[in-house]
Amino acid sequence: MTEANCIALAAQSNVLYSDLLATLKEIAKTSGTDRNGSSLEKLLATCLHLQQQIAAHDDRLNAAIQALGHIPEHLDVLLQQKKALLNETIHNNASLVSQAETMKSLLAEELKKIKSGHTALRGYQGQGPSPHGGFCRSL
Repeated sequence: MTEANCIALAAQSNVLYSDLLATLKEIAKTSGTDRNGSSLEKLLATCLHLQQQIAAHDDRLNAAIQALGHIPEHLDVLLQQKKALLNETIHNNASLVSQAETMKSLLAEELKKIKSGHTALRGYQGQGPSPHGGFCRSL
């Protein structure tokens, strides 16, 4: 593997990490506004696809660097950029996880309230039909 090939692989790796970071940022923006989930679902599929590409690409990059036997200065600069992108990606991913956990807690609380409200309404329902045709009869 030549030095030029290693540099090209590292540059492509940085593009993939940049794309992943942009997708994570888009997920963060979309998660609170996408009511039917279709945009979020597409972004998550994109994220998974990018992660698979990155894993395969980084395997090739690591093998190329090992075959080269040294890290030239220009390659080192690209690897430092990759490290910065990776750190920012980790930070954004952690923020998304926190945001998702908060949303999950809110939804769980909302479901609990709905369930207790439904249970309360069932308590008002009599054993037989209401002689006056009240509203609880239809529950």
